[in-house]
Amino acid sequence: MAKMVSLPDNEKRHFDIGEQALQKGNYASAAAHFEKAYEADQSYAIAQPLAASLNGLKQFHESLNVMLPHYQAFMQTDADVQLMLDAWLGTLNFVMARGMLRHFDAVRRATFDRQIDAAEALALSSHGEQDCFIGAKNQPSRRLFAAGAARFVQPNWHFAKSGVS
Repeated sequence: MAKMVSLPDNEKRHFDIGEQALQKGNYASAAAHFEKAYEADQSYAIAQPLAASLNGLKQFHESLNVMLPHYQAFMQTDADVQLMLDAWLGTLNFVMARGMLRHFDAVRRATFDRQIDAAEALALSSHGEQDCFIGAKNQPSRRLFAAGAARFVQPNWHFAKSGVS
């Protein structure tokens, strides 16, 4: 984190400095100031730019920790949905990325679904099929499961009750 001058009991000043830093693309300074403001007031108004700063730093897990308490507020505008989607995709958690869209109508969901599909394809091509199955945070979709199905089902396994062999 960036070194910061102490501004005691001045959340508004931290917020203002954070906004200026975020506009300049100085995510480290912005995150540091927004974190100070968020310590004093854990509101959506501060969580939103703090999450944007953390996403800019590629600190996606921390960003999600800030956004999730304000989940309903982040689902209201496409810009905020995009912010949360970027964090889920940054953690390679495609199941949660799709899950957050389940209440959207088909038209609103379509753009976001295309982004998730592209991120899954990129994860498969750049990390390889094996890496997509490692770790609990990586929740693969049906397509990723199909790519690795041979690893999980042996040809000599028989499923008498289901009729599958």
